[in-house]
Amino acid sequence: MLDIPPDLVKKTVNVLVSLAVDAGGAVDADREPPGDPMDDLGVRYSMQIDGEPVVFEYVVLREIREIRIPVLVWFH
Repeated sequence: MLDIPPDLVKKTVNVLVSLAVDAGGAVDADREPPGDPMDDLGVRYSMQIDGEPVVFEYVVLREIREIRIPVLVWFH
């Protein structure tokens, strides 16, 4: 993220913070988290930041109530 323009870094961080709240709420309510499912287990999801050249994947670890972002891609 060091090479991403500062305004886009801020927007990306805000989206990821919002994702944590939304995904956590979905998991707590036994609903599907936001994004496009990438597996049949309900663990991996992908999303694109609206209007921006940023795509990321995240993993839902329900047992420990955690999400992780293993992949973040900036297309420039």
